[in-house]
Amino acid sequence: MNKFLILLTLSLTVLLSSCIIAKPKVLGNMAGYPRTEAIRIPKQMLRIAGCAADDESGLLRSLNSLEVITCEDRRSMPILDSEFERIVNERGLELLVSSTDSLESVDIYAEMNSKNTVIKELLIRDRERKEQNFIYLKGKFDLGKLLESDPKSFTRF
Repeated sequence: MNKFLILLTLSLTVLLSSCIIAKPKVLGNMAGYPRTEAIRIPKQMLRIAGCAADDESGLLRSLNSLEVITCEDRRSMPILDSEFERIVNERGLELLVSSTDSLESVDIYAEMNSKNTVIKELLIRDRERKEQNFIYLKGKFDLGKLLESDPKSFTRF
C-alpha cells in the first residue's frame, strides 16, 4: 500500500509540475515592462479546466496554450505594439477582424487551415486609452462547429 501511495504521489507531482502557470512563450518578449502582467496556461491546465467547467463546445480542451499580457503603462504601449507586429509577421498570421470605436480598438489575427474554418493560432490585441491586452491561443478549433454546437454562447456577449 505504501508503494502505491508513493507512486501515486510521484505521478501527481510530475503531472502537476508541468501544469504550473508560467511565463509566456510566444508573448514572452512583451513581459517585464513596467505595470505589465503576463501569464501562460499550458495544455494540461486547460484540459483540467475544460473538464471542471461545463465546456459543451470542447473549446478549452482543444487549446494547447493560452497566453495573456496586460499592460497599464502608456510609455510601454508603443514598444508592445511593435513587438506585437513583429510576432504577427514572424508567425505569418492574417488579420481576421479589426474593430475601432472612440474608446477601444480590437484586432484579431489568426493562422487558419486551407479551408479557412479551423484556427491553429489566434492572436488578439485590445487597446484602450489606459490599458492594452494581448491574448494568444494555440490549438485547433473549428469555428463552424463551435457556432453549430451552441450559437447562443457566442452572441450573449
